[in-house]
Amino acid sequence: MNPRAALRSAGALSVTGLMLLLAACSGSSSSDEGTDASALTQANTFGTVSSSLDVLKWNFPAEPNTLDPTTTGGYAGTTIVASTCDSLTYQTADFEIKPHLATPTQVSPTKVTLDINTDATFWDGKPVTPADVIYSLEKSASPTAYYNFAFTYVKDMKQTGAHQVTVTFTQPDELFVKELSSNVGTVWEKAYAEKAGDKYGTAEGGIMCSGPLELSDWTPGQSITLTKNPDYWDPTFEAQSDEIDISFVADSSAVTQGLLSGDLDGASNLAASTIDSLSDTDAGTLVSGQTITQTYLALTNPGGRTGSTDLRKAIFGSLDRDTIASSIYQGAAEGAYTAIPSDYWESDATDIYEPAYESYEADRNLSTEDAKALVEKSGYDGETLTLAYAAGDATVQLMAQYLQQQMATIGVDLKLKSLQTAAYSNVLYSSEARKDIDFVIFDNYGYTLDPVESLAFFFGTGQVFNFTDWDDAAVQKGIAKLRTTFDTTKRVTEFVKLQDAWETELPLTTIVVPRALTFVGDGIGGVTTSAAANLQPSLALIGAE
Repeated sequence: MNPRAALRSAGALSVTGLMLLLAACSGSSSSDEGTDASALTQANTFGTVSSSLDVLKWNFPAEPNTLDPTTTGGYAGTTIVASTCDSLTYQTADFEIKPHLATPTQVSPTKVTLDINTDATFWDGKPVTPADVIYSLEKSASPTAYYNFAFTYVKDMKQTGAHQVTVTFTQPDELFVKELSSNVGTVWEKAYAEKAGDKYGTAEGGIMCSGPLELSDWTPGQSITLTKNPDYWDPTFEAQSDEIDISFVADSSAVTQGLLSGDLDGASNLAASTIDSLSDTDAGTLVSGQTITQTYLALTNPGGRTGSTDLRKAIFGSLDRDTIASSIYQGAAEGAYTAIPSDYWESDATDIYEPAYESYEADRNLSTEDAKALVEKSGYDGETLTLAYAAGDATVQLMAQYLQQQMATIGVDLKLKSLQTAAYSNVLYSSEARKDIDFVIFDNYGYTLDPVESLAFFFGTGQVFNFTDWDDAAVQKGIAKLRTTFDTTKRVTEFVKLQDAWETELPLTTIVVPRALTFVGDGIGGVTTSAAANLQPSLALIGAE
């Protein structure tokens, strides 16, 4: 499914205007045509491994705040955790769920058993026990954990055998098992974590896990070094590099230079602004992979300056998402028009999702005149609104500048605020840091092909990314009902009925669904190039081609 809206003759900033913006930012002529992402290698894995590497040099654009699975966020943190700390299940590069540290069995709608692999050991040689699994799951269910939505209906978790844990639920929950390949199902050693206390997951406190790569060194603000676990229990994910040196350079130009010079062997989560420089080089291959990723424009405060739904409808409805995808992202994204877009859909239910989606797509294609009328109706009187975004990513910077110009065309004054990694992370995870911010651009990395996940994450009461504390009783009841429904057709039919609530209130909207851009250096293979890289021990698979 690839819906495309017709370009609006009197709507958003024109294609010509957008190209002039791109030219002004890049210093190139507006007539220059960049490489279209459709010309890139399209794959979820790239290259095979013929031998191991002594040292692999890899880059992510942002350093994780912690390696504690309960509170790490962002692509780098979750990918590093997935390669050091085994999860109960994992996902293939094509998002198929497989048993890993344990084999889950849905015994009944309200009972799941987890049979732990008896070969699994931690780095210190101790076996992975039911006590470790229960401890880890309980930590992930705690009120401060980022992913506790997965445990909403968990009643208890008990050891029911020498190598078995049984989870029971207060009501049926179709989502729980699907989440076990993410940080939700990550397991770490209870005794080590209890001794480390609040320092667990930090550079000082370290971690103790069972994965194929061990945390060897962490120099905050600079790099993380992982080394091969020589006694890893699962040959499927045996490390193919003896050492992996991970850098965290955010600046797209600097990363590009490192890749072209060979100082870096590869990089994940690249910005679309790197496509022209990296798409045709002997230094390696730029690969475009599948994602469950959305780039959002979200409100960050309840009520206040953005409290009017008419104002939000005007702003969200005036964005030419398809032009953003084709021009700013150079085709490495698809315009998206709902909070839960098509990359989350189950493939066997597209015919149910699609008609409803198309109606929202039509509603979000406002002309400039219609958007201006809504702004006037909203009572907006010229207050300056502030948009926060992450510094260093040239693509996001261009989009922020486009949003600023587009808001000006409908009479809304938008101030841009570029934030370095730590400050940006604070905005995402701290309501205090958001008090002077009205909007934020951020990416969500989904964990499973089921929109119910995102509903719980964004609209669940008290959840981390429910920035505006949006709480609709009917939606909460609806989410609970969806999670009880194991039948895909029935669940999706109910989802389509329910989504009008948040699509009317608009606490956030998706702008685009970006592709995963990964650069694989010449001579490197075994790279997972889809967004499933953070749902499996993907870094361990990378070696010499």
